[in-house]
Amino acid sequence: METPDYEFPPISGRWLKKAKRRYNSIFMGGERDRIPVDPMMLAHSTVCCGYSIRDFYEKPKLAVNCLALAQETYDLLPVTKYYFAHPWLPELGIRLKPMDYM
Repeated sequence: METPDYEFPPISGRWLKKAKRRYNSIFMGGERDRIPVDPMMLAHSTVCCGYSIRDFYEKPKLAVNCLALAQETYDLLPVTKYYFAHPWLPELGIRLKPMDYM
């Protein structure tokens, strides 16, 4: 399976530094500007970037890039999670019918 390269802006170093401090404050204490939020955004991130929900499940490389950009856009924690392994389900004998809208 080919994974094309997608054009995404680089992650802002300024944002990342601030977001890391916020994330670390959960475990280490200290000052923070607000309560850290870490939602399970997943497929919504591809929609935010102009792609479809289907793209999230069929194009893992695109999905991870969209997740990272959405985390920065919404000023969330700098932890990108891609939990779903749906692109590999056919190798396990499972057939899904992806749809653009759920």
